[in-house]
Amino acid sequence: MIQEDPLFVVNTGDLVSSGNNMEDWEHFFRINDELTRHVPYYPVLGNHEQNPDNYYNFFSLPGNESYYFFSVGDALFVVLDMDWPDYNAPI
Repeated sequence: MIQEDPLFVVNTGDLVSSGNNMEDWEHFFRINDELTRHVPYYPVLGNHEQNPDNYYNFFSLPGNESYYFFSVGDALFVVLDMDWPDYNAPI
């Protein structure tokens, strides 16, 4: 991916198999080391992260970190954590 020279990366969740397993996080950062060091990296919580404390400790994101936005040129990107019971309620 880094060979494509991306302007930024948005990871849409499930960064790890189990957010409570520190080995999963170590594996995530080991395989993404080069990318996260050189490219702005915008993650969002998925259902596999389970314990958002680890996620919040590892990433420093704008806003409240479970939902935030950022701009690139004229484009506005909105990142939302939609893995909450209230979001799955029928309308």
